[in-house]
Amino acid sequence: MFIANVDNPSNAVEWILAEMMNNPEILEKATKEIDNVVGKERLVDECDMSQLNYLKACIRESFRLHPRVPFNPPHLAMEDTTIAG
Repeated sequence: MFIANVDNPSNAVEWILAEMMNNPEILEKATKEIDNVVGKERLVDECDMSQLNYLKACIRESFRLHPRVPFNPPHLAMEDTTIAG
C-alpha cells in the first residue's frame, strides 16, 4: 500500500503558530529565547538553531500533535477469513 501526501512545510508552520497563539505563555517564552540568542537586529539563521532548544521542542511537539501522515491508515482484508472456526 502506498500513501500519498500533499502536505507542505507551510502547513507545518501554520500548525506551530496556531498552537503558540493558543498558548501565549509558550509563544512568549519562545520569543524571549530567540531575542536572547539572536537579538532583534537580525533574522534567525540556521546556525542559531543549535542554541534554540525551547523553540526546537515546540516544533517537535507540534509535529507530534499534528502528524503529516496518519498513524493508523485504514486497512482492508483482501479476502474473507474465518479464525478458529
